[in-house]
Amino acid sequence: LEFGSRRVSQGQDFCSIVRPLAESMAGAVDWGDLAGWVGTAFAVLLFLSPAPTFYQIVRERSVGDFTSLPCVMTLLNCAMWVSYTCVTPGRLQTLVTNFTGIPICLLWIGIYAKFCNDLKPLLRQLAVAVCLWTLLTVAVVVLIHDDWFTPLTAGETSKTEVLGLSCVLFNTLMYASPLSVAKRVIETRSVESMPLPLSVATTVCSGFWFMYALLVHDAWVGIPNGAGMVLGLMQLALYAVYRRKSGVRENLVECGPDGPGSHSELTV
Repeated sequence: LEFGSRRVSQGQDFCSIVRPLAESMAGAVDWGDLAGWVGTAFAVLLFLSPAPTFYQIVRERSVGDFTSLPCVMTLLNCAMWVSYTCVTPGRLQTLVTNFTGIPICLLWIGIYAKFCNDLKPLLRQLAVAVCLWTLLTVAVVVLIHDDWFTPLTAGETSKTEVLGLSCVLFNTLMYASPLSVAKRVIETRSVESMPLPLSVATTVCSGFWFMYALLVHDAWVGIPNGAGMVLGLMQLALYAVYRRKSGVRENLVECGPDGPGSHSELTV
């Protein structure tokens, strides 16, 4: 009995040491920062998710049915969030995420420009994106005073609110841009023009950023990412429906019946 009571006493001593340590560690963790950095990691994966698509473009030396709009919208979205973080304190994760996204988007746009047959639509999209970013950023920084109206969060300014509202708009459009091919998917009953990795990355990334927004009480981050989750799920549902109905046709570059480099199609 004495031996058993000694073991119980030792177990209680161990728990009395570990419990306060665990509680102090849990209290030391900034869950908002943690969610922000996890969101940053998934956002980088989102920016890189078109890689298989662009590998196919380089391999086939043609953009096929793919559109440049998602890349241009992502570039505009990143630029707007960089402007937002410059006038909003305590948004390091958002700055790092979008500053990383800009060169990645430029890489995809450069590949698209090299292999597309007509540059005019891409150049028009880029011109509109650059003009919108420049006009909005300059107008907010130069024309709007910090105390024009009361911000949603203490410590922020009127500039934060206007740029935040702009970011909500462009972020939502970025998440919705893959749905620009929804009509084509429905008409052709094929999901070749809707890359699955992009839809999955959109859903997961927006989910983590929505969690981050709840923890740091940032409505401007939360609104578009909440919408992004819904739009991402819509894309996945569309993919699932037409993937089952028609199958996905994949172009294989291999030694086909016409010799090396010829294309053969496989339905899976």
